[in-house]
Amino acid sequence: MLPTLSDVLTQPFTLEYVAELSAADPEHRYELNRGTLTIMPPADDDHNAIVTELIVWLMTGRFTAREVLANSGIRTSRDDGGIGRSPDVMVRIPPIEGARRTVWLDPDDVLLVVEVVSAGSEDLDRIIKPREYAEAGVPWFWRVERDGEPTVLVHRLNGDTYDLVDIVPLDELVLRPAPRLDV
Repeated sequence: MLPTLSDVLTQPFTLEYVAELSAADPEHRYELNRGTLTIMPPADDDHNAIVTELIVWLMTGRFTAREVLANSGIRTSRDDGGIGRSPDVMVRIPPIEGARRTVWLDPDDVLLVVEVVSAGSEDLDRIIKPREYAEAGVPWFWRVERDGEPTVLVHRLNGDTYDLVDIVPLDELVLRPAPRLDV
């Protein structure tokens, strides 16, 4: 059952509470940034097709379904109420057998996050999220730009920022072998 508006307005926003909201409403994506709740509508069909293409490519080439995740949560900060993001695609280290389930993965367990830029989220996907992922220590960040032919900008962590190491059309990327994602 979805919480009422008064329930939402009177609850402190924590990553745990946002996980409960998300479980009650799988039609939307929820993120938390230092107490500010962001609710996102479902992505458009082109966005979803790009996500699917990347997931199939990653799983066909190197990773398992337990390692390649779509719209899963990553805790990028515990400060000021926490920051939890839901990247479009995430590659995690292989989970430990019997590990407890979690909505918000620790960034130490994440190798790659991918954000597909959508209208209305340009600054978030191009500026804010990459900074948060880098500060959390995620080794790889890919951003897919959709102006014209979908293009992947591949970034690798260098200290607490990302260096751009490749720009490749999506159609060409998926013809390559899936990457090793060395840390």
